[in-house]
Amino acid sequence: MKAHKSLLWLLLLTAFIMSCKKEYSYEKGIFNPSSGSLQSGTTGDCLGSVVGGTYKADISLADSNYVDVKVDVITAGSYTISTDTINGFYFSAVGSFTATGENTVRLQGNGKPQTVEMNIFTVTYDSSLCTFSVTTLPGSNGGTAVYALQGSPNNCNPVNARYICCWYCYQFFKYSHGKCRRNHCGHIFHCYNSR
Repeated sequence: MKAHKSLLWLLLLTAFIMSCKKEYSYEKGIFNPSSGSLQSGTTGDCLGSVVGGTYKADISLADSNYVDVKVDVITAGSYTISTDTINGFYFSAVGSFTATGENTVRLQGNGKPQTVEMNIFTVTYDSSLCTFSVTTLPGSNGGTAVYALQGSPNNCNPVNARYICCWYCYQFFKYSHGKCRRNHCGHIFHCYNSR
């Protein structure tokens, strides 16, 4: 009887010790996280980054919208690499490095750009970061209007123009609140409606 009690206590003690096991979280797929750093220049820009796709205001991003970044991997394992959200969109990737050394990771674009502007994104991985830029173009409500100008310098008259496009770019800004490419009279003058 005493031997049965001792055996029972030994089994309970063993069960108690076995239940005190470290719990791992698999929610983000990070069990064996990788380590390393993003390749960046002295100014903090992402070295070798390649931006793919066209980015237009008010148009949701597709599979063709991405950025490739280079990573120096020290320890292979799972990773999450992402950017901040700027102007309504961001880039991210989740995966696993199987080899150390230089790796290229494709961050997929998500969201919908809101306005026409240059967007500077900060990429983070492990404890490193770098930056890259993406320019958002006018969407379905805007676009490039092409004007043929007649006359001589300082005496330009737009032909079939909706806006008053003058020879100097700053005058164009004053009248149309848009963006322009300056050119000489008699040449094509590109005006961008940003409204």
